[in-house]
Amino acid sequence: MSPLTIFLAKLLGLYCIVAALAMMIRKQSTVATIQALLRDPPLLLFVEVFGLAAGLATIAEERLDCRHGALLPPHHRQGHDDAV
Repeated sequence: MSPLTIFLAKLLGLYCIVAALAMMIRKQSTVATIQALLRDPPLLLFVEVFGLAAGLATIAEERLDCRHGALLPPHHRQGHDDAV
């Protein structure tokens, strides 16, 4: 795995832990916020599109060959023995 992938995994993991703790501490506020989000379809669509874009960017980052600026399947990248 590339150093950027490892960094992003650690960052995302830390974010998930902090977000989960915040939601547990402020349970009533979290439930009210989610209910309000579900009642607002345009906002819900925006949040979901943003989440989809973030997920696709994460996948593209792993496949990006930074030395050549090309998108390649993982098994074509040099120096990555763990790729199948």
